[in-house]
Amino acid sequence: MINFLVLYSLTEWLGMWYLASASVGFLFAATFNFIANKAWTFRNNLKGKQALGQLVRFCVVVLAGLIINTLIMYGLTDHFLFDYRLSWVFATGVVTFWNFSFNRFWTFRHNP
Repeated sequence: MINFLVLYSLTEWLGMWYLASASVGFLFAATFNFIANKAWTFRNNLKGKQALGQLVRFCVVVLAGLIINTLIMYGLTDHFLFDYRLSWVFATGVVTFWNFSFNRFWTFRHNP
């Protein structure tokens, strides 16, 4: 919801280009997601250098997700003439799977 609210607000109310709005929204949501994933989704208690390593891995995953998201939105909106909001739905579906998978098995993997 954070992602979509920022995207919609910046695009519709402030007239920002939809891809710029999508990127800002994506980054806001990613910040919240790191905290939520670490504490709730993956119940990860690492601190210090280990947590910093997780943050770096998370940023790599997020950057790749942002690139995938932007490419899908651009392709669907500018080449297939989808409304940017519908493009966002498709892009978010793909990137959600991407982010969860890589965060589960790489960023927050459980090392017994």
